[in-house]
Amino acid sequence: YIGVEDGAGKKLLVTNPDANAVLATSWQEWTIPFSTFTDAGVNVMKVKKMYIGVGNRTSPAAGGTGLVFIDDISRGTSGQ
Repeated sequence: YIGVEDGAGKKLLVTNPDANAVLATSWQEWTIPFSTFTDAGVNVMKVKKMYIGVGNRTSPAAGGTGLVFIDDISRGTSGQ
């Protein structure tokens, strides 16, 4: 999941549509349009916190192992 919170406390948590994405052994791209956050009222120009996680944020379970590499966090070339 990815969570973004702006300076006013507006936040949104987005989960990957592929629940098994974390099990992939090759690089996976996950693109989230800025509109996903702005449509929920989050000001993406004033982000104060970002959360990146695996599993269920509200009901975490211990026991996972492995590595997750975060390649890039950006606006992309189209500004989306």
